[in-house]
Amino acid sequence: IDRYGEPFTDKDVAGKIVIADFFFTRCTTICPRMSINMQQLQLKLNDDAYKDVVFLSHTVDPEHDTPAVLDAYAKKLQADPTRWKFLTGSAPDIYRMGNTGYLLSALEDSTNAEQFVHDGRFVLVDKQRHIRGYYDGTEAEGVIALAADLKMLLKEERIKAKETRDAAR
Repeated sequence: IDRYGEPFTDKDVAGKIVIADFFFTRCTTICPRMSINMQQLQLKLNDDAYKDVVFLSHTVDPEHDTPAVLDAYAKKLQADPTRWKFLTGSAPDIYRMGNTGYLLSALEDSTNAEQFVHDGRFVLVDKQRHIRGYYDGTEAEGVIALAADLKMLLKEERIKAKETRDAAR
């Protein structure tokens, strides 16, 4: 479910390159830095060359992070609603997607002071849904490395598209 309460599925990112992370709005440790770094990445990649790139931020606290809470959080970050999606859903589905889909830890943990454990990395996923890399979402160096790898991935995509066009002739 997106920040407007609308269903969001794999079909919504078909043919897109995904940069994903896990966070929660009440987090006081790594999430604020991760969100700012994702915001900076969104701003840095605000160009037609990146039109096939979508940012997905999944909450690990769906009980609190309702669509209205996510919408307010996204607005605070000046998130472009067409490119940066804030997503919620059932906790088991979110945790399963994090742990088995993106291979990032995402879970509720009553022993943790903030009640949730989630990975601090961003994940880059290509159009074929292959994970291309993990990047420290809390450090500028991680974001710089992600942007560099994304440029290489886009170049790879352009080469593949050209080869497909040439083969069709």
